[in-house]
Amino acid sequence: MASEVKGSDALAVAALLRPTSIVIVGASEKSRWSRSVYDNLTRGGFGGEVHLVNRRGGVIHGQRAAESCVAVGASIDLGIVLVPAHAIVDAIDDLACAGARSAIVLTSGFAETGEAGALCKTICGSVHASATCVSSVPTASGS
Repeated sequence: MASEVKGSDALAVAALLRPTSIVIVGASEKSRWSRSVYDNLTRGGFGGEVHLVNRRGGVIHGQRAAESCVAVGASIDLGIVLVPAHAIVDAIDDLACAGARSAIVLTSGFAETGEAGALCKTICGSVHASATCVSSVPTASGS
């Protein structure tokens, strides 16, 4: 028997699978992940808006970066989160405050780093459960 999907859940899943606006949280010139995600979106045919967030702001990948998701000042369907594990909770909270509907987290430093990392992963799960967005947190990268 298939489970029923609520209207808001369906919108969140659609935002994850067919976003019209994406924010890269933790965008940085130093990160190959940031460069790769940005290039894939901008050169790969994504037709929506791509916003960059770096807590220091500035220009990254030739584009102005906001200091927070809230500061983007536009609708966000999907956040691609590229910050270290210790900053995930704040990043997801910022996305939720900005009204983001979905998130993909690409990081390491959780359970594979011991008790503190496992606790961080548990806290992130709690933040995710209380947020108004769906997220995908792959564990193949080491967590």
